[in-house]
Amino acid sequence: MITLLSQPTTFLQSAGNNSVYTISGSNYLAPNVTDWQAICQIYINGNLATTQKGFSSPVYPGYSSFDMRNIVSNFVSYDFPYIDSTSSIFATASNSSCLVQLVFSEQYTLGSVFSQSVGLASSSVFAYINSSLPYVNQITTNLNDYLQTGTTGSLKKFLASGSNSIETYTNLRNHLYFYNSGSIAGVNVSTYDSNNVLIGIYTLSNPYSSSVGVESIGVGYPTLNNLLTSSYSVVSGSVSLINLRVNYYTVNLFNGSSQICSETFTYTLGQLYDRWSQYSINCYFLNEMGGMSEYKFQKKNQTSFNKTVSTYKRLPGQLQASGQFKFNTYDRQESNYFTAITSMMELNSDWISDIDSLALIRNLFGSPIIFLEDSNGVLQAANLKEDSYKINKKEIEKLYQVTFNMQLSQTDYRQQI
Repeated sequence: MITLLSQPTTFLQSAGNNSVYTISGSNYLAPNVTDWQAICQIYINGNLATTQKGFSSPVYPGYSSFDMRNIVSNFVSYDFPYIDSTSSIFATASNSSCLVQLVFSEQYTLGSVFSQSVGLASSSVFAYINSSLPYVNQITTNLNDYLQTGTTGSLKKFLASGSNSIETYTNLRNHLYFYNSGSIAGVNVSTYDSNNVLIGIYTLSNPYSSSVGVESIGVGYPTLNNLLTSSYSVVSGSVSLINLRVNYYTVNLFNGSSQICSETFTYTLGQLYDRWSQYSINCYFLNEMGGMSEYKFQKKNQTSFNKTVSTYKRLPGQLQASGQFKFNTYDRQESNYFTAITSMMELNSDWISDIDSLALIRNLFGSPIIFLEDSNGVLQAANLKEDSYKINKKEIEKLYQVTFNMQLSQTDYRQQI
């Protein structure tokens, strides 16, 4: 007999953090039983994905625990809907979450007879998102706060890190991610001018409203500006969702009753204002909640190149048909037979607050997925090269500038001689 002693307490779970299930087996202490093992079958989205075996705890005989962190994290990834659509800002993010259920069995030897009993206990079904929280946050965060249930006035959270007041730009593609429990009918967008006067209110329907899982919405200026007027409804104000009067806009989700059911994000249009603006770099990266975040590096950004060379040496000159050996001034004694070139980029942030700098460093510094987009719209994968950062906290300094050194993930190769 198997008894499920403990399992996660919230439906939404973090795939990158510890998630422990504990069972007990009554046959462990039965007479003549040896080699007792607990068996855990792991079902991902309803399909058997893998099986684990567990042994009895040395402290509590017959107890066995299974941690899903190193297992479920292999079944989730990321989604980055970089290409804009003219008809909808919504996209499914099926790689960013999965449904998990565990089925427990046991096996043992009774005397000299091997015995196995399957399907003795099952866990509830949990949704794991591709998040990875710092240890303290893992303990203190209630992930059900990020489960969009459509409850009016619940102010459920997006899968984002840092402030919900964001500076954006005309060529920066901002995205918001959320876990839909099948109840999010659409998005409200409200636009305002520089005097905080409301310009218009618009609703955009969610074509995946009844779906369950992570979804993304493109809320950046170029995405909203690219929409056809037929893709949204005008509640009040100007027919054009984005126009020259817009200074900032707010975004939140609504349920089937057209009531707000999420927190609100505010996007303020920033200005590219100095001599380095033409060299600005858009950075998109996987945040700790499993969504993609973005930041524009618009200060002095510099590119450098590193070269790796392998060489060989040979005797200069050439043997002639006459048997003579001729030397020339242009003979090559040392030659490069392998040349690889990597590109490095030094990116400097604008002056940002201590809270924003901490959120940027914590999320970008540890992010395994980074993309850089230049002013021509060329998108390339990159990796952050720093292995440490110091956080300066000074009473007289409330603004900070942060530097990141990125290496483009592609390597260029030259001709072999």
